[in-house]
Amino acid sequence: MPAATFSFANSPPLIQDTAACSAQTGRELQLGVQVTNRSAAPLTLQTARAVLPMGGLKQVTQQWAPCGALPDGLIPAGDILQPGASTWLTVTFKVQVRCPAPAPVQFTVGYLAQGRPAAASLPGFPDLSQVPYSGCPANTAGSLRSWVITESP
Repeated sequence: MPAATFSFANSPPLIQDTAACSAQTGRELQLGVQVTNRSAAPLTLQTARAVLPMGGLKQVTQQWAPCGALPDGLIPAGDILQPGASTWLTVTFKVQVRCPAPAPVQFTVGYLAQGRPAAASLPGFPDLSQVPYSGCPANTAGSLRSWVITESP
């Protein structure tokens, strides 16, 4: 059996960084997270989907780009993420409730590591009360994340 090429023992090769973003356009909300390849080998990004344990949101599009980029609705299979490199995963949702807080949004990303299929479960947004959304009360507790926030009418 070949030796593992991941740079950190028992840690996943694809991780979510602390940077996150959100952008609101009408009743649509973009949520994005930055992901990094912590392995010593390239990863081939294949699929991404939102996990919505409390509902209230309906996934509309997804893309490998930061919040605010024009969505094309596709995540092209075969994007290569080099060792140590980062990229953004952004998902656009139709908000189906008055205020999306306190719903969590998680992400599952499928990829190939050395030709073998794997998946990463990313924490995403544990509580959307930390994400600005017009007409909803602001969370005064603040957030420990780095935010890139854009808002459009």
